[in-house]
Amino acid sequence: MIIKNTPWEKRNLGIASSVELIIEQHDNWSAVEKDISDRKEQYQVMHVPGGLTDVLINAQDLGFRMIETNIQLVRDLKKIELPQIYKRFEPHISYHIADSEETDYILSRISEGNMFTTDKVAKDPLLGSKKSGERYAFWTKDVLSGGAELLCMFYKDKMIGFDVLVKKNDTTANAFLGGLFPEYNDSGLGFSIIYQITAYARDCGYKKIVTGVSSNNFPILKLHELLGYSTTGCTYCLIKHA
Repeated sequence: MIIKNTPWEKRNLGIASSVELIIEQHDNWSAVEKDISDRKEQYQVMHVPGGLTDVLINAQDLGFRMIETNIQLVRDLKKIELPQIYKRFEPHISYHIADSEETDYILSRISEGNMFTTDKVAKDPLLGSKKSGERYAFWTKDVLSGGAELLCMFYKDKMIGFDVLVKKNDTTANAFLGGLFPEYNDSGLGFSIIYQITAYARDCGYKKIVTGVSSNNFPILKLHELLGYSTTGCTYCLIKHA
């Protein structure tokens, strides 16, 4: 098990002390039980590889509650083409790297708390969507300062959303965070965010792109699959407020 103190969550969530408990594939409950049961942090997040049901079940006896499964996805970038049902939109979608004014605007939209309402923080009754939005805004600023790229997504010259691309290594990019602004949720344009970040990663010379989707957001999972992404694994996520 990897124990990761997360002092940045004091800034992100207003929580005095927090920790991530990252269970590894070879761990079993007897090996990690004492370290887990002795924790005193106010906010505890546990990540359990899919299939380790002994840890999943016993952790819940200690007060942890499962709140989502993170589903890991990957797409090979050799060939990218829009499905036929979206071809009519293709002449009207575009993107560019955000300038400083656009970056500030996107961060303000994220922090409103209306874009990402299905993750573990948004679904936590003690935290909620507003805290989730503020956390994502801080987190996005951090990765941008570390060299990530922020793309503005457009439909008919109107900005409809964004995506953030993070370099993992010379061959692999990570679609870190992306989405439509809430006013476009019913527009049918969600595909364009995924498609364009995928195309941009290819144009940058990457061989594959990876991302993660919450099990609480099943429509986005299906959309990724429609656009050529495949599942590589999953991780149970449990939370505890001590």
